Amino acid sequence: METLDKIFCKAEELFMRYGLKSVTMDDIASALGVSKKTLYQFVSNKTDLVKRALNSHLDEEKANIRAIRLKSVDAIQGMFEIGMYITRHLKNMNPSVIYDMEKYYPEAWKLFFDYKHEYVYQLILENIERGINEGLYRNDFNPKVVAKIYVGGTDSIIDPDLFPWGEFQLADIYAEYLKFYIRGIASEKGLKVLDKLKPI
Repeated sequence: METLDKIFCKAEELFMRYGLKSVTMDDIASALGVSKKTLYQFVSNKTDLVKRALNSHLDEEKANIRAIRLKSVDAIQGMFEIGMYITRHLKNMNPSVIYDMEKYYPEAWKLFFDYKHEYVYQLILENIERGINEGLYRNDFNPKVVAKIYVGGTDSIIDPDLFPWGEFQLADIYAEYLKFYIRGIASEKGLKVLDKLKPI
């Protein structure tokens, strides 16, 4: 298990830096200081590695988000802290990662798609319901619709036709999107809480 964790960690590091397509199994084996033959003792092929490394990353992300939610004092602070966590990761991500995944690794893409449209959707929905109960979000909208708007909006962040690579940074786009989103649903009380938080 420890060896697999090292493989996934190194693969993720290279994929995030250079994109999925441009990183070869030779590159990963070399970065790990092992032969490609040794690497294939743990994964079947690159497609298998991409999917399993993504699954490992999503499991870690869920655990980190769960920890953030548990210690958050209210819905806005929780959403804000999760946003900062995501922003830190986006700063180190090559924008071609998502494009490569969708085009060349359909199994991994489905895993990522389901994660967004099931886990992230539920996460946002629960945050909205919590915020409404705390009086920090307005109560004059449909939480399920607005949660789906959030998820759908994240697709636009990674759209190179809308935000050409090199002209915009993913982390900057997401930070602006998150501020726009929270302000759109916050009550007057919620806006006061938001304004006290350090900008992303």
